[in-house]
Amino acid sequence: MTEEIDPPYITELIPDSAITLPTNKDNANKIREMAEKEDSAAWNNMAILLINGRYFKKDVKKALELLIKSQKLNNPFATFNLGALYLAGEEVKTDLFAATHYFDIASQQGLPEAQNNFANILFTGKGVTQNADKAVKLYNNAYKEGCIYAGYGLGIAAKHGLFMDKDLFASARYFKSTADLKHAASCYEYGMMLKKGEGINPNSKHAIKFIKTAADKEFTPAEYTYAEMIMNNEVPDEEIEDAIPYYENSAKKGYLPSMFKYAMVLKDGVGVDVDLPEATKYFKECAERRIVEAMFHYGNLIFTGDAGYTDKEEGIRFIKSAADNHFFPAQYTYGKLLCDGVPGVLAADTVHGAKYMRLAADGGYAPAMFTYGYYLNNGISVEKNPEMAVQYYRRAADNEFAPAQYNFALALDKGNGIREDKASAASYYKAAADANVKEAMFNYGTMLIKGDGVEKDDREAREYFARAAELGEVKAMLALGKLLREGGVGVPPDLEEAAEWMKKAADSGKELAQYYYGLMLMRGEGVEQDADEAAKYLKLCTNKVYGIEV
Repeated sequence: MTEEIDPPYITELIPDSAITLPTNKDNANKIREMAEKEDSAAWNNMAILLINGRYFKKDVKKALELLIKSQKLNNPFATFNLGALYLAGEEVKTDLFAATHYFDIASQQGLPEAQNNFANILFTGKGVTQNADKAVKLYNNAYKEGCIYAGYGLGIAAKHGLFMDKDLFASARYFKSTADLKHAASCYEYGMMLKKGEGINPNSKHAIKFIKTAADKEFTPAEYTYAEMIMNNEVPDEEIEDAIPYYENSAKKGYLPSMFKYAMVLKDGVGVDVDLPEATKYFKECAERRIVEAMFHYGNLIFTGDAGYTDKEEGIRFIKSAADNHFFPAQYTYGKLLCDGVPGVLAADTVHGAKYMRLAADGGYAPAMFTYGYYLNNGISVEKNPEMAVQYYRRAADNEFAPAQYNFALALDKGNGIREDKASAASYYKAAADANVKEAMFNYGTMLIKGDGVEKDDREAREYFARAAELGEVKAMLALGKLLREGGVGVPPDLEEAAEWMKKAADSGKELAQYYYGLMLMRGEGVEQDADEAAKYLKLCTNKVYGIEV
């Protein structure tokens, strides 16, 4: 069935066709005179004038008296109007039981508007025992008698094969007839059929128009769908920011998919400023309605305090609930919490922590595959097993998880748990380096310098060393300084820049850099000669350095 059934009720009062409603005061007075002569049709029409306050002072009490008198004489229009008044609840107190009673009587009298309204009540089971079979028959009668609004109910019935043959073509035709009257739910249904090509040729332009019409009429599934279409770049001339009001409006009305999506955009700052406390509010509502991913995000936000308040115990409870409902990021997070422990809240339990981590890893969650591989490689929480560790690293690496690409490259480079393969190692180092893993940048640069597993390329090596050095990788600072000092193919010597990088590496505690920089100070290479400063750096080398060509 559809996410939300919203059949169109007709609540506009219907004049008795036996008498034309007046267009001036004189004609209105004639209707009053007829009403005073006990004319049933005049009673009905006079009641409408009194309710609308047209030509006469508004008098709802008197109007009800006239409608009841007319209804007792089996006037179908008066009977319908009583039902419409009790359904709308504007002029009188809402009374669904009374409305149903009057619509039932008027529908038996053959009034199509009443048949539509009574069918809606039966179809939805709103205040009565649901009877879709009878509702469909009434919709058919009403539609044949010219009540186009009954097309919505017939569209639903034809779409789902409810007490009639399933017929998507007919369903689309019914929905369009009602959509053309700007009925929101019909616009949505017809728009979705156009979008999917159900019973009608797909037409994205027209689908957008009808779905937007429904969304702008605040039909909640349409608001959500239209926002999703904007987010997926399916709506020309709409920006991501334009989706947010649709999410927000339907979320505030309690529409679950919108509540979750609105929480996500608030959390991630997509099209709107980040607002973690507000996101937490919606995640909590979704979590309490058993949306598993919301349980995780809510738990995580209150655990970390990003919600604006901290509740570690409650946070862990929700994270565990999400983990036990097979949400892989929650299994990963709860596994880490168990392995590490949370002082005063959660005792460390490496056995169960590793089990949760493996569940997430075996489910294909890349951070968990990487972490579980790390556990296996180092014997943390599980028995050491480099061969199995490599398998998890590889799976995560092939999912483009950069830290795993680096660790898998290391294993291939060193032959740890897998046959040594320099060419493959270089390939994975490069992938991790291009994803900004600074250690991978250094290692890939080193392989380029040596021509190890990859064609030697000093110029490209310089680029990777420089990127890693800028990110604070000390070994890369040294390697870049050495390359610039000595020069290479396509890399002319640059003693001044070499000295700058050597100094940075030396000041970061790299002994070999301290040695090189000391020599450069002593010789005045790229820096002003300074024997005292040179001696200071050379003394920092606690280990003797041999076999270095300078």
